[in-house]
Amino acid sequence: MLVQKVPERFVWPVATLAPGLPLLALPDLHPWAGDWGWWLPLATALVAVPMADWLTGAGVPNGDGGARSGCATAYHRWCLYLFIPLQYLSLAWACSEWASPALSFADRVGLAFGVGWVGALGLNVGHELGHSGKTAERRLSRVAFAQVAYGHFLIAHNRIHHVRVATPADPSSSRLGEGFWRFLPRVVACRVIEALRSEAQRLARRGRRVWHPHNGVLRGWAVTAVLYAVFPAEYGFAVFPWLLVQAVAGVCVLETVAYLEHYGLLRTRRPDGRYEQVGHQHSWNNNSPVATALLFNAQRHSDHHVTPLRPYPELRHLDHAPLLPAGWVAIMALAWMPPLWRRVMDPRVVSLYDGDVTKANVHPPAQKRLLARYGAAAVTPCAR
Repeated sequence: MLVQKVPERFVWPVATLAPGLPLLALPDLHPWAGDWGWWLPLATALVAVPMADWLTGAGVPNGDGGARSGCATAYHRWCLYLFIPLQYLSLAWACSEWASPALSFADRVGLAFGVGWVGALGLNVGHELGHSGKTAERRLSRVAFAQVAYGHFLIAHNRIHHVRVATPADPSSSRLGEGFWRFLPRVVACRVIEALRSEAQRLARRGRRVWHPHNGVLRGWAVTAVLYAVFPAEYGFAVFPWLLVQAVAGVCVLETVAYLEHYGLLRTRRPDGRYEQVGHQHSWNNNSPVATALLFNAQRHSDHHVTPLRPYPELRHLDHAPLLPAGWVAIMALAWMPPLWRRVMDPRVVSLYDGDVTKANVHPPAQKRLLARYGAAAVTPCAR
């Protein structure tokens, strides 16, 4: 396919320039769309990206897509760094539009949803920087998280999710039969609780109180507090509610991705009570080219969990890892409709466990229903 012939160094700027997405709402760019033009950023994310994936066909092979050991360079890091100033230039422009009396309520909502997508992409950039061994990059990740007020994410993700992934103890691993709208409040609340608890324990071991200035959660939230004070001071308090709306939208996008990453997958418990080591079979993946580029290879999620410190250009697509029926962006809308999601995904999960639903990570309230439907009957494999 055409995308496979594109040199790898030209792929990643697609993600770096993604903060320009809200600019699609500029009236001069869409005179035919009228007031609906303020919803074009959201429509582009939900419709244009999946269509581009469908048109470009198969994903980029490991050998051609930069997934080679030692291929990560300063260029790849700068693709991440440059995202962040563009992210905040985009947010500043959005604030100037929200402050304008010319926009209707519907216009402001559409723009907020588009800006929220940029915030979610910023979370993805912060996630990559947060796995770095460099202190400066981990600190920079807080700036990326600040737009959507998710400064606690790094601690909850690195210390809790990567340790407990694909087990019932992990709030970020969605369970078979659990709808997204039930998963969302659980994961949002648990991320905060687990991050605060982890930091309190870390500080206690050093003889410090939870409110100590070295509390990483509080530091992350402080960046957001500064941000949410500066923009209203510059553009007027009227922009503050829209900062909250775009933050909620961004968090919903992020947690939708979290929902589909490990849905129903379960690590086996060993005789000593511990869970088996994380393997490629414990994450859902996809290799659709446009979404893969847009998300800095995050769709190659199994390889990330097996080797968390591997830089994004070196992550590998593995044919034997569980495969989603479409790219992450395309399948997100399916997750927002639980009956359709279960119809597509539940059989895929059960098939991974040879038809035995008891081997999956089952949502307790749905256990009886799932056992009645699937039991231990064989299901034709379709997700390998």
